[in-house]
Amino acid sequence: MALVLVVGLIGGGWFVRQALRPASATIPNVDSMVLAEAQRRLAETQRSAGDGLAWKITVRKSFNETVQQGAVIRQEPPAGERLDDGGRITLIVSDGPPPVAVPLDMIGRSEPEVEAALVAAGLGKGAVVTLPDEAVPAGQLLTWRFGEVDRPTSLPKGSKVDLVLSAGPAPRQVPDLAGMTFEQATAELAKIGLGVAEVEEFHPTVKAGEVIRTKEATGSEIPRDAKVTVVVSKGPDLVTVPSVKGLTLEEAYDRLEGAGLVVGEVFGNGRGKPDSTDPDSGQKVARGTKVDIILKR
Repeated sequence: MALVLVVGLIGGGWFVRQALRPASATIPNVDSMVLAEAQRRLAETQRSAGDGLAWKITVRKSFNETVQQGAVIRQEPPAGERLDDGGRITLIVSDGPPPVAVPLDMIGRSEPEVEAALVAAGLGKGAVVTLPDEAVPAGQLLTWRFGEVDRPTSLPKGSKVDLVLSAGPAPRQVPDLAGMTFEQATAELAKIGLGVAEVEEFHPTVKAGEVIRTKEATGSEIPRDAKVTVVVSKGPDLVTVPSVKGLTLEEAYDRLEGAGLVVGEVFGNGRGKPDSTDPDSGQKVARGTKVDIILKR
């Protein structure tokens, strides 16, 4: 009877100890999982263990060059150990590669020079765009960007940095200069960074000294500092009607045509000699004007 009582007491004590022992479960392996997936796995393990098992989960971030950002690098305690209710699991999660300094002396350098500097710093070249710039020569760096950030000073190692290069000065549109004086046209072109070259030609209606047109089409684009050829009127192309008095008819023809005129009608006695013209000799007329010859015996 005493033996039965002792055995009963021992057995009862074991059950009491078991009842008082805290709930526990084996820690699952969540290495390399993304954080959200790792947290779900740990939550499932706690639910499956029953008895209200609840672990304290701590997340600590650490730079890592091999494990992708947001994934678990390691867990503490490691997988396979049993952890009681209220125990703590620390997940060390990758924050991506460590940041590296962006070279700050790249402004004004050529694209190959900038790329070499980025590679040496542990970075890479991303997209390249060009923008007009009045001061920085074409092909040199204006600025760099990463996403929406302009000129970041540090970036995760291996990041691709977008480059903005100068396209040089923006092209200029040739303005409409017709009707201006040459001096006015020169000033107008200087305002937009263009030079000027002058040529002259006769024009039947545009006053002498006024711009007829430009050789470059109005509205066309040319480089800054280029010269626009301005065509300036010399006024009508006038010639003086020469005298034909005392010449033979053939000589009169030659003299008038040599002066840039066209012989019109011949009036008067057919046996006479050229005596005068219409318009009269000495008058200034447009080149190509018809001149009649008047004969007189």
